[in-house]
Amino acid sequence: MKGEKRIILISILAVFVAALSFFSLITAHVEPKTVKISASPVISVEPSYYRVEEGDNFTINITIDPKGEEIYGVQYELYFNNSVLRAVSQTKGNFLGQDGIPTWEVANEINNTMGKIVYAETRKGVDYGVISPGIVAKIKFEAVNQGKSHLNLSNVLLVNAKPISSITHNGSVDVIQSIPSPLLISGYVFHDNGSKCLNPSVNIKNLKTFEKWDAYTNENSSYYYCLLTCPFDVIEGDVLQFDAMSRDKLYVNSSIHTLTREEIEKGFLNLNLTLKRRVIRDVGIPTDFYPEGNGIKIVNERDEEVSPEEMRIGEKYYIIYKVVNYGEQDEMVNVTVRVSNESWSSLIPPIHEWFIESKHSLEAPHPPINKSNCWDTSGLSPGYYNISVEASIREDNNPDFNPENNERIREIPFGVPPSPTPSPSPLPSPSPSPSPSPSPSPSPSPSPSPTPTPSPSPSPSPTPSPSPSPSPSPSPTPFPNDTLPPICINFSPEFATSDPKPEISADIVDNYDVNSSSIKMYVQNISVRFEVFPISRIVNGSIYKGYRVRCPLEHEFENSDVVFVNLSAEDFSGNKMENTWKFIVDLEPPRIHNFTVDIRNESPYVINNPNPLISVDIIDEESGVRNESIWMRVDGYPKWHKSESIEKGLRILYQANNLPKGIHEVNVTAKDNVNHSSNETWYFSVEPVRIEVENVSVCENETAHTHIKMENVYNKVRRIEILLTYEQSIVEVLNVTDANFSIKYEIRNASVFINGTSKGRMSETVDVANILLRAKGSAGSVSPLNISVLKIETPEGSSLLYEARNGSLEIITRPAPPSSPTPTNTLPPSSEEGGGSGGGGGGGVGGGYMPTTTLRQAKTPSVVRNVEAVEKTPQPTAAGTPQTLSALSPMPTYFASPTPASEPSPTPLAQFPTIKLFIIIAIIACSAIIVAVLYLILRRSKEYEKN
Repeated sequence: MKGEKRIILISILAVFVAALSFFSLITAHVEPKTVKISASPVISVEPSYYRVEEGDNFTINITIDPKGEEIYGVQYELYFNNSVLRAVSQTKGNFLGQDGIPTWEVANEINNTMGKIVYAETRKGVDYGVISPGIVAKIKFEAVNQGKSHLNLSNVLLVNAKPISSITHNGSVDVIQSIPSPLLISGYVFHDNGSKCLNPSVNIKNLKTFEKWDAYTNENSSYYYCLLTCPFDVIEGDVLQFDAMSRDKLYVNSSIHTLTREEIEKGFLNLNLTLKRRVIRDVGIPTDFYPEGNGIKIVNERDEEVSPEEMRIGEKYYIIYKVVNYGEQDEMVNVTVRVSNESWSSLIPPIHEWFIESKHSLEAPHPPINKSNCWDTSGLSPGYYNISVEASIREDNNPDFNPENNERIREIPFGVPPSPTPSPSPLPSPSPSPSPSPSPSPSPSPSPSPTPTPSPSPSPSPTPSPSPSPSPSPSPTPFPNDTLPPICINFSPEFATSDPKPEISADIVDNYDVNSSSIKMYVQNISVRFEVFPISRIVNGSIYKGYRVRCPLEHEFENSDVVFVNLSAEDFSGNKMENTWKFIVDLEPPRIHNFTVDIRNESPYVINNPNPLISVDIIDEESGVRNESIWMRVDGYPKWHKSESIEKGLRILYQANNLPKGIHEVNVTAKDNVNHSSNETWYFSVEPVRIEVENVSVCENETAHTHIKMENVYNKVRRIEILLTYEQSIVEVLNVTDANFSIKYEIRNASVFINGTSKGRMSETVDVANILLRAKGSAGSVSPLNISVLKIETPEGSSLLYEARNGSLEIITRPAPPSSPTPTNTLPPSSEEGGGSGGGGGGGVGGGYMPTTTLRQAKTPSVVRNVEAVEKTPQPTAAGTPQTLSALSPMPTYFASPTPASEPSPTPLAQFPTIKLFIIIAIIACSAIIVAVLYLILRRSKEYEKN
């Protein structure tokens, strides 16, 4: 009985151990991390370059573009040359608090002795970050001495639950001397046949500061000159672009010159320019297509021409026109149609982009086949409307040859009687107004219109308000039939201005006249002084009279200020008008940032894809970005691009095709709606994926492994197809196993076809497959291992650039067995195969040994990672060299993360699902066998006791 209990206890213990092992394997496994594939956040010094005069103050911004990462806290150090600059202040920006969450300014230190600025800030009360770009801090400097200072960011930490790797863009400042010296730039302009080009047009642009100058020329000479000053206009090392053109616009030249120290010291630069015949680019809208309508025809939905008298409010009409490419090259033409009147304007969709071959034309599509350019007149008021059609090509160094014919306008009296008549009350007689003189005539007039009171000294100069500008004659109801108030038109600035002290103006007119003494103007709810000028305007076919109101402001506004203007006035019948509009002050150019090449790629500056998608964001928070002003150049050539609307700007996308290996330049220029211009340049590199087979040496009839590897992998690879060929009489492929790819293979005649699918994220060096080879030939034989890459694709199906490097298998002579101090019997050479007794390690009778397989890796050239590494390395300054931290350094000492992340436990042995399943099955099977054996023992013992 005791034996039976013991066996039962042992069985229970075995089952418990098996269950415990099973549970440990399941619970100890670490779930794989989910990796978010996104570009690294970018922290930048903006603007990246400043040129200031000694003694001036200027401000830079530290900006962050999270690139989709949540940012909870920010820390950085900024190093500068303290012999050139002195930091004055550092103020907090709105980046971390852009959503209204309070922030804590943990550190804000300026050390001018060391040339160092420290800043740290974190959000409070929440456990999430921000993902929109913004300004972290604004730093004000004073230029104390002439020289150059780099503005280098270091020890940057962007934090959420843990530190986030980031990309750093540094800046620089040139402080110039305050005493200018002249620089005369001059030369002669010739045609390419050597003849002189008289009276050329020469423009000079500083590509570093983007300032432009027009050179002086003479109609009887080919000489040009431009007088600049150093260092205000140019300094040593500036790159000047010379754009010259003949007056007939048929010959052009664009040249680049870098200023040298010798030229600056001498004070002159002589540069002759040779013009070459340009390619004529000219598109236009011909009037002979429909002469009655200035080239613009109007049809109804049945494609029947209609006259203005036949048009009815509420109907749909279609605008038909023709666009001709008169030029010598094919063009992508942008065509817009717009309907407007004195106070309203609307774009008729869609905006066409037509490809028109040279000397060919396209006509706007007709209904009912294509119902584009449809003008829906529902809700319109009767009046005079202008229909304008504009065709344009991209502006560059070779602009439109004849821009005068790019736009055609047709005036339509819509819903207006054929012979419009004035109101029953007679209009003012022509003697007092309109008059060539700006002031009304003091002579009396029999007309019932208001007659100004005679003045002893009439003057044509404008009369400042609030002084009455002429007084009306006393009449209680001079126009009994006038029930319409005055109207306000031609506002300026209409919605934005680049002048910090703008001149505000508007026209106030009435179908009879405006009482000038009733005009009042308020700016920001403050009454201002203004001037008035008598004017006449044609509105809806009738003559309206009134005044132009002009107010030159003395107050200087700051960037982003919104200015509200209120105008009120009455006519002589007491009808009151009040109009309010606003405009914004835009003093800064648009911001070009967030450059991305191949948005699916993890490395922002090195790619394997020769067909990348290039994108860049252009932001202007004040007046907005002008889409037609945007230019993208890749390696110096203009490229057509698409535009997407984003918050406060545009995203520009260009799909590149078949870029060669090497470094490429992307240049983007843009203007805002007040004509501020920005220019930015980036560089990226297209590098091929290097796919190679390792060399291998092996003894006769032995086996060895070789590996197929990929290096310089900067794009995600989904699939690869490889054909490996070899000499069948020398080597045999036995097996191909997985590495970083799930492998399917087929062994063919003297080749093996390998199809690999990626298992997930990979590094710059990746093992594709492991190949088991067997040497069939004799010693000294060499078989090439040649690879042909049939396909290497990204998850999106794009093919990557690659280089294939072949390997070889060499059969070497079997080394002699190690000598023994005592004579022993050795097997003859014919019995090598199979070895002798004790042939595992070379000992024992028979002197067997284990053949050694040697793998020889081919040397591979290093790959230069061009831009990213340079930008992440702080440069030494006069104040010393900053310490450099790794991209993922420990948590900053200034603040802790909002939600500490728990570190994962070590991954157990069973990392792969198949191995883990095999171990579990083995444990269960062993436990079952143990239980079965114990059961048999127990049964045997019972039978023995019975006997």
